Amino acid sequence: MADRVTVIGWDGSPLPGAATAALSAATLVAGAAHHLALPEVPPNAERIRLGSVDLAARRIAGHRGSAVVLADGDPGFFG
Repeated sequence: MADRVTVIGWDGSPLPGAATAALSAATLVAGAAHHLALPEVPPNAERIRLGSVDLAARRIAGHRGSAVVLADGDPGFFG
């Protein structure tokens, strides 16, 4: 499993400091194409375009490092 997995809900507003810090430290970032195009995504981070949740979960589980999953809205509320 990744050393740390952070889930960030994004509503289009500027990311808060904690989210920006987690994202800048990420060695793997998963999200939709528009998330992966954000300038805050580290250029050397592995990118996973979300589509198959099962495939993304397996890749994150096998990753060694810090992973961030970007989602639209509030993933704690909408799942």
